[in-house]
Amino acid sequence: MILLVNPLVTFDGFLKQRYASSLSLGYIASYLQKNLGLKSQIVDCVWQDFPHYFRKFRPRIVGISAMFWQFNALIKISKYIKKVSPSTKVIVGGYLPTFSSESIFKTLGNKVDFLVVGEGEQTFLELVQRILIGSNHFDDIRGIAFLRQGTSQYTPKRELIQDLDSFPFPIRKIRFRSASVATSRGCIFNCSFCSIKNFYSRKYRTRSVENVIAELVTLKRKGVKYLKFLDDNAIISYPYFQKFFGEYISKKLYTMKSSIKVSGAIFLNHPEVMDSLRKMNVIEISVGIETLSEEGKKIFMLEDKIEDTRRLLRIISQSSFNGSINFYQILNTGFEKSIQEVKHNSMQLVRAVKGIHNVSIIPLLVQPWPGSDIREIFLKEGFKVADVLHLNCGGSGVSSPNTTGEELNKWALEYDLLLRKQKLNQNSNSLFWGLILFATSSILLKTKLKMLQSMLFYYLRVNPIQDPWRMQNSTKTFF
Repeated sequence: MILLVNPLVTFDGFLKQRYASSLSLGYIASYLQKNLGLKSQIVDCVWQDFPHYFRKFRPRIVGISAMFWQFNALIKISKYIKKVSPSTKVIVGGYLPTFSSESIFKTLGNKVDFLVVGEGEQTFLELVQRILIGSNHFDDIRGIAFLRQGTSQYTPKRELIQDLDSFPFPIRKIRFRSASVATSRGCIFNCSFCSIKNFYSRKYRTRSVENVIAELVTLKRKGVKYLKFLDDNAIISYPYFQKFFGEYISKKLYTMKSSIKVSGAIFLNHPEVMDSLRKMNVIEISVGIETLSEEGKKIFMLEDKIEDTRRLLRIISQSSFNGSINFYQILNTGFEKSIQEVKHNSMQLVRAVKGIHNVSIIPLLVQPWPGSDIREIFLKEGFKVADVLHLNCGGSGVSSPNTTGEELNKWALEYDLLLRKQKLNQNSNSLFWGLILFATSSILLKTKLKMLQSMLFYYLRVNPIQDPWRMQNSTKTFF
């Protein structure tokens, strides 16, 4: 038996993180089943108790998908596994091991057996094959890291699989009639604050329209009512979108509501896409505005200009789209001369979105994520940069000579409260809907007590305590 684990997310201060299951584990599970005939048990720690499933199945292999903000949870899970069953092999994949392998080895040592570096389906499959036959030879498997006599070993990089249609559809546990979907992998943009471009070797690949539509038709037949498109930028090619839109309408997939994240560039070049998304029954669009500072756009390596952003806002305000719009905003660059400059730049977006209905501003402090260009820039400048373990804890991950982490955290809290007062942050009703789900969906689980436990976990991870300073230095996680 193989367990595939999605750890809990360590909370990020004032930022609200909507829960989304790990689609990558679904792909790993279906890839193993297709190529080896092996069935896996996916354990989503938001809803399921990992120790229970570990004791129940006593797996030979546990695969863990870990982002940077799941480091603390990974530590607990790995230590638990090796304490209960030292012979169980622990394999960790995702962004965390790809860009922070030495931190994992330093923190966990032999509590982790292998790290998967980069895209994981084929690499994980080859590791499983070797482990199941009892082989101790792993040096020829590309894209892994491991310890040998206390020294970290790395095999050559694995090339990306170009044909995304060759992957079977991911195995999912559909909860509350919702499902996540990805139409592409990678990103074409060069943003300095993001690790995606380097994870996928600066390459961008899409599934065929036919392949995506076939998956969506399957999900609709299974009773899915809400889709969450997980692509970092779901609409890059306009011809691709035109074909996709035609098939989407033809198959009447608009009976499902959906949310999507896109680049503002598509609206600048093709404003009619806004109306197309409305016809698709998209109820939430997320767009990266990042900053209205010219200096900030240079530091973040953004391709658009201030006037482009303002024109984008005009297009959105004049469109027929009647759903919610989320604007991601980065409050600081790290290079401001004072906290007053940070505040001034932050407020520019508040003033710019006035008159646009159903808008939420999602504020972020710039984080020096491993694998991002901005982290290297900060280190070169001699800024105080948090290690990946402490990036888990929320708040600012960098202190510059002119703005301290404490100042930034305090402003982030003040700004978030200001957005709430001006009704520019409409993501604060998670507890209400959580209680509604509890009242209407408890039949899905064995007992209301178990459902209540799951909803409490969900609420604490999705909707922060009003005073995020209480969360700022916490490293407590549950598995």
